Order: sequence, then structure tokens, then C-alpha cells
Amino acid sequence: MVTTTRIYQFHQYGNPEVLQLDTVPLLEPNSGEVRVRVQAMSLNRADLLWMANNYLETPELPSRLGNEIAGVVEAVGAKVTEFEVGDRVSSIPAFSISDYANFGEIISPAISHS
Repeated sequence: MVTTTRIYQFHQYGNPEVLQLDTVPLLEPNSGEVRVRVQAMSLNRADLLWMANNYLETPELPSRLGNEIAGVVEAVGAKVTEFEVGDRVSSIPAFSISDYANFGEIISPAISHS
């Protein structure tokens, strides 16, 4: 059973060079959440502004990022009816940039913030 995943975070403000691949605990999806195995990701303008601390919100360091990803659902939480394991999905910003760590191997709102 997988208990960790690797996600990109930054521990200081700057350009893409400040991105660091960190290992973090991976939790099971909570009610209403899905977990996705990432197959593609896109570093967009909002991500660049976020890393440089020039976004609408202020990142709390270390900070996660990643609005735009595509992948495959690998687990679903209770009350999830729109998706099933194996579904191909994508994410487009419809949430605060600080809410999710979408740049990584396996992503989910259930990723521990520590």
C-alpha cells in the first residue's frame, strides 16, 4: 500500500528553480474527494505569480501549487457519485490556488499539509 507521494513545493519565493520535489504522507480521500494519479501537468501564469509571491493570495511556505493537471482517478471518497476509479479527469482552476497540491505523482485534497 502506498503511504507517501511526491509533490512539488517551494520553500522560498522565486522562479521555477525554487520548486522542490518533496515526499509527503498520502491519506485516503475524505467524503466528496477523489485521488488522482497525475499523467500531465501545466505550469501556468498563476503558478508563476504564486511562486514569486505576486498573486492575489500570499503563499504560506512551504507552499504547494498546481492548478492544471490531467490523470486517472485511483480512489474515491464516500459520497462521490460523479467519478469512478479508472476515470480520466482534468483539473482547471475553480478553487483557491493554495487548496490543492496538484503537481506531483498522486494528488488529492487528502494529501497531508505537513
